[in-house]
Amino acid sequence: MDTNDFENSIPKPEQPSPFTVPENYFNSLSNRIWAKIELEDSGLNIERVTNKHPFKLPDNYFNSLSDRIQNRLKSEESEDSEFSIPGLTKKNPFTTPDNYFEELSSIIEEQVFSDIADIELKNAHQTFINRFYRMAIAACFTALAGWFGYTVYQTSKLDKQINSTANVVKIDNQNFDLNYFDESMVVDEVMNAKSINTNYKQQDPEKTGKLENYILNNVDEELLLQEL
Repeated sequence: MDTNDFENSIPKPEQPSPFTVPENYFNSLSNRIWAKIELEDSGLNIERVTNKHPFKLPDNYFNSLSDRIQNRLKSEESEDSEFSIPGLTKKNPFTTPDNYFEELSSIIEEQVFSDIADIELKNAHQTFINRFYRMAIAACFTALAGWFGYTVYQTSKLDKQINSTANVVKIDNQNFDLNYFDESMVVDEVMNAKSINTNYKQQDPEKTGKLENYILNNVDEELLLQEL
């Protein structure tokens, strides 16, 4: 099959392709490009519109830039000085006092030592209070112990007085405290008195009866039996 036969066998579209170019397009392309360039170089004849590059800097722009900046700052400062508000000054609020950093170390030391002194004073005050409480509690316990001991002593003394009064025997208008005599001594004395004077009971039966009753009530019976 020839190439022509193959092309003839392919179905042809009813409408022309939208991507086609005009005839002799590429043959006249170079001429048209050069004509476009010449047209742009020639510029447009519009009033106040030139073909000069808009981003081109003036001559000696950077050489005079610093002077212009200084002049601009001075002009702004003069404008600020003309505009004033009552009670508002232009003093910098962030400046430090004179000799601030020279005196800073001493200021810090004074503050630190002052804080330490306050802490020590507080601790000393607390220690004094704690010691005072401990001493007060100890004094209270001491006073309580003294009062208790005094009460016990007085009670014991009173009991002794009561017992001493109960053991006093009156013989021949004389009081005898039997607490100072041993029971065996009392028994011996009674037995000797009986052997010496057998008629003593008949002469003074009341006195003899009191003594015998006391001996029977207060002297151990076993000791009496041993003596008899």
